[in-house]
Amino acid sequence: MPWARIDRGCRLVDQWAYWKFGWPAVMVTDTALFRYPHYHTLRDTPDKLDYDRLARVARGLEGVVRDLVTATPSN
Repeated sequence: MPWARIDRGCRLVDQWAYWKFGWPAVMVTDTALFRYPHYHTLRDTPDKLDYDRLARVARGLEGVVRDLVTATPSN
């Protein structure tokens, strides 16, 4: 994929399966897999999530996607 930079650790994320087959996928990360000791383990449970911050990120991403969808292409 010439348009995407694959950093160390990206093959551990769910999007890798899509990229491997050439399907478009977007990865938004806070790099938790490098900082969060419970990442994708049995100890990675809902009680450890920060739902307020998760909601803020989701609202921000919604805004980005809306802007991308409605943007006028520049030539």
